[in-house]
Amino acid sequence: MTDLVTVVRGAAASTTATVAAAAAAAARADAQVLCSSMLLAAVCAAGPAATQRAQPAVLAPVLALLRSSLRDPAGPAGATAAATETADAASTSGRGSSGSSTSVYDMWNQTLYGLHVLTSVVAAVAAELDPGSGVDGSSSGGGAGAAAWLGPAGAGGLDALAEVRSGLTSCLAVLQPLLDASNGSSSSSGGGDRDVVMEPPAGGAAVAPQGCYSPAAADQLRLAAVAAWRALLSLHRAAAATAVAASERLLLPPAELQAAAMQLAACALSSGSDAATADTAGAAVACRMAWGRSLNTATEAEAALRQLLQLQQQPSSAEDSGAAAAVVPLLVSSLTAAMRQPGSARGAALHLAVQLASVAGSGSSSSSSSSSSSSSSPAGAGSADSDGAGTAAFAAALLQAVAPLLLRCARDASAEDGDGAWLRDCLSALASRVLPALAGRPPSDPHRAAVAASSQRLAGAALGAAAAAWAAGGCRGLPFGDAAGGDEGAGAGAAEGSAALVEGWAALAQQLAAVCDDRQQLGLALDAAEVVASAAAAAAASTSSHTSNTATSSSSSSSSSSSNASFRAAAWVRVPLACGVIAGLRPTLLAPQSTQALADSLLRLLAAGGGESAATPPLLLLPEHAACAACVALGAAVNRWQDATALDDWIAASFRPALLDLLPGSSSSSSSTGGGGISSATATQAAAAGWVGRALALRNHAALGDVIRGLLAVMAAADGAAATATAATATSAAGATATDMEVEGGGAGGAVHACKATAGEAAAAAAAEAFGVLVAEQASSGGVSLPARPAAAVCRVLWQQRTFSLCLQALSGAAPPQHLRCSPAPAAASSTATSSSDPAAVAAAAAAASSLPLPLALAVACLVSAAPRSLCRAEAARLAPLLLSSVLRLCAEVCPAAAAASAAAADSSGQQDSAAAAGAARAAAALRGALGVVGDWLAQQAAQPAPALGQALQDHVTELVACVCAAAVAVPPPQPQPAAHAAAATAAAAATAAAVAVREEALRCSLSLMDALPYHLLHPLRSRVLAVIVRALDDNRRSVRQLAARARRVWSDR
Repeated sequence: MTDLVTVVRGAAASTTATVAAAAAAAARADAQVLCSSMLLAAVCAAGPAATQRAQPAVLAPVLALLRSSLRDPAGPAGATAAATETADAASTSGRGSSGSSTSVYDMWNQTLYGLHVLTSVVAAVAAELDPGSGVDGSSSGGGAGAAAWLGPAGAGGLDALAEVRSGLTSCLAVLQPLLDASNGSSSSSGGGDRDVVMEPPAGGAAVAPQGCYSPAAADQLRLAAVAAWRALLSLHRAAAATAVAASERLLLPPAELQAAAMQLAACALSSGSDAATADTAGAAVACRMAWGRSLNTATEAEAALRQLLQLQQQPSSAEDSGAAAAVVPLLVSSLTAAMRQPGSARGAALHLAVQLASVAGSGSSSSSSSSSSSSSSPAGAGSADSDGAGTAAFAAALLQAVAPLLLRCARDASAEDGDGAWLRDCLSALASRVLPALAGRPPSDPHRAAVAASSQRLAGAALGAAAAAWAAGGCRGLPFGDAAGGDEGAGAGAAEGSAALVEGWAALAQQLAAVCDDRQQLGLALDAAEVVASAAAAAAASTSSHTSNTATSSSSSSSSSSSNASFRAAAWVRVPLACGVIAGLRPTLLAPQSTQALADSLLRLLAAGGGESAATPPLLLLPEHAACAACVALGAAVNRWQDATALDDWIAASFRPALLDLLPGSSSSSSSTGGGGISSATATQAAAAGWVGRALALRNHAALGDVIRGLLAVMAAADGAAATATAATATSAAGATATDMEVEGGGAGGAVHACKATAGEAAAAAAAEAFGVLVAEQASSGGVSLPARPAAAVCRVLWQQRTFSLCLQALSGAAPPQHLRCSPAPAAASSTATSSSDPAAVAAAAAAASSLPLPLALAVACLVSAAPRSLCRAEAARLAPLLLSSVLRLCAEVCPAAAAASAAAADSSGQQDSAAAAGAARAAAALRGALGVVGDWLAQQAAQPAPALGQALQDHVTELVACVCAAAVAVPPPQPQPAAHAAAATAAAAATAAAVAVREEALRCSLSLMDALPYHLLHPLRSRVLAVIVRALDDNRRSVRQLAARARRVWSDR
């Protein structure tokens, strides 16, 4: 033990050794301190007598050295001891000087060692006292050695431990301002120097900036401080659990609990800010006091704060219960103050707040300690509290404190600046992490009641119904600025960012409503219904006014446009929030009459604002994000209809004539419109039909079959419109070439056909995606979701199995039999083409092998991607022909030949077509999902062979290999021109990412082929697969090259 004191004392001395010698000396000292600390901790944990004997020999000298390194004269005795130890260090160590001439920042090694030694002792004794550490599992009065500490003979040991506790907390209080002063130095250095051992310069002086710690020293000291607080909190919990008066000396006073919260939050925010400034994924540091393990200071501090929150539900005495409860508001105020500051600190504060407010935070159980003392895992150090009361209290306070900040940012933030990005992250975190966890708490929980009250105020303020709450939140005027969809002159990027903000608010509104009780939900439901009804009425009135005044003057048209813009900003912006509130209501809340009125208002809104008539001006069209949210809200209202007879009547009297019969391709649409033409409203109508179909599917309603047939009719009409537009464009081009004349307005016919083709593609995509909505376990659109959970929707037994079977039967019937299996001639062509490494030949063979309509292939891919994998495996025999044909058809959309054609069209037109880029991205995303199902089949057959699944794969081995080869050469569309539309650039980026994922999934499938199928079936196709794999070795993505190297080894070894 005397050697330990000597090592700690010598850590404060300077040296003139070289860099290598200093590093070696520091490594030896670290090892000595670590080993000696473990030995000392074991001695003190043996009992109070051993701790009492260790007090004058080791603990008091180490504590005095720690205070000396921090210049902390804690009382007269502390000042005398510090002076004595400093003089002792100068006389016994020839390498050092007295404390009077050594800076505090030069003695950080001594501080580090002292903190670690005392932390080890505190953690070891806390493990002995903790109720959960008893060998018999008893939880009434301490661990295995608690009896010796709590008896009369343990008074001396408790006194020694209490002195160590008070000295450690006083040193931590002195250390924090020194670390705060070092934050500027750490930030200015960019966080690049993360060396464990400080390197002295040639002159021999230690590397320490003037007036602060170096970045490496600050990192090590923060880890040591966090470990010390974790040990002290464990000791506090163990002492409080014993309920013995003798152990009260080990409790942390309320002021020290608050100091712990502030220091731990400062460590977490400092580490998170440094990581964001350095543009790194995390602030992992090789901790010297943890044998060089890489630890994240923010993660460790987060675990300590969670441990502190656990203590708030069990105050040790009546007099400090109020002060202990003040830790939560103090911590919340500190984090919200950091969120108001610009820069990287606000992001770190948001992340920390969300982690603490979540019941299952990532740092609660997986974080390791930064010292060997914490590695002993004292009970309660990292486990979650039994009922989550501390987490719930923090979450309730956080939501109440962050609401004014959200409301202020909602008006002032721009979609393109840092405030807008932070606001989107905050909305997403609250909606996906914090509020769902609070919604699961029992209604009798007082924290749940506080959260419900805050949620109602925030949702009401966002809806604009509670003007007083809105003004108290610091906002004036219209919320979200121009986020209703952007002005005519606004850029596409700003419009997309504003739409993302509104979607985030809609998701938050749904979760806010879900947390409220029935009385509060009824109030929000009335506000939401009023918003929807007024928007539907205003849209219908404006549409009819525009139709009646079509022949007015241009000046009148201009003033009408201005008033329409005001209407749009005032009405559309609140519609997604109202839809989110409707989707968040409980299934049994509304009466049947209220549900019918709400469903009728949503139907009128979608019909009037969806551009159903060709005379509807684009300015009055419902924005896409608002239309998506309205579709989900309509589905939620239909699903929660409590009167089955009234629902049947509403479907027959309102849903069919107002929506289902108007879909292109239906009998009523064809007879009334002369062929059921496709307009800009068709995509919205198809999406609405799909969400109503999901509501009916969850109820196992018989009308689901009519919805499926309507969606198939839309895809057939869209496919026919695309073929007509292609033929008309070719004819127009041929005529222009023959006459070689340039007539003004002569290209109008081609533009009309192009517009119809674009509308048809959007309608077909919406109808195809609706098949995925029908069977998905969790489906959302526009930020609003309709999950298949009893608490959120009416769910019948086996609804997914029935819906999947109906959809698969309908899609199989819509596909001609000759399209479900490659004919011998195309198969032979594919075999010849894919034997070469030419990607164009591979893609051409894939296109020739499947003539399945593209909308149908998209629908199949969306269906299987959203369905449970077990259903796809059970229906493999019936699904395999349709799925493989769909994969081949989608491969033709992302093949090199298609990319080359798109590039030629872009070069000839001089601009990138955003619709084409969006179509390529959509096809690539659907192809990825379909390949995921194929890969699951192969992996499941390789792991657990099933006769039915194996036979289905063997029957279609040729098509299976063709799919893998064609998908392995998927390429994105060409990048848009620099001056292209922002939507085209966004779609091209999405298509590029999806194409990379497709190539990766195809190579994974090639790896599983060898294990899933007999080799004699694969051997004739081996050369084709190897040719594609070899080409993938030159891919521009590292992940693709790695998979290709593995696949080549597998296929070459056989």
